[in-house]
Amino acid sequence: MSRALFLVSTGRTGTTWMEHCFSEAGARAFHEPGPAVIRHVSHAYASGHLSDARAASLLEKWRAAPLADESAPNVEASTLVYGLTRPILTTFPGAPVVHVERAPQTFLKSGMN
Repeated sequence: MSRALFLVSTGRTGTTWMEHCFSEAGARAFHEPGPAVIRHVSHAYASGHLSDARAASLLEKWRAAPLADESAPNVEASTLVYGLTRPILTTFPGAPVVHVERAPQTFLKSGMN
């Protein structure tokens, strides 16, 4: 089993900063790793247009190789996979998934900046 942590968010929550902190601490950390189409897969799964099996299959294809290196903990901080929490838990049993949220009072101002 890989030592993986998935930080999932809906955006503007500090995932870039979190990836930097984990990298500085020695983890193999990635901010929104590709492929870019994973955002569409996440939307399709969350809206019920993609099966559990297909979503898990795509995650296995795109994430298994990078997570196989257990020399350091692996951290993915991403807004792209917000809709894939269940397939992540199925594909990588035991990997924690943390959903990061931002206080709504500052979301709009941050997005405009």
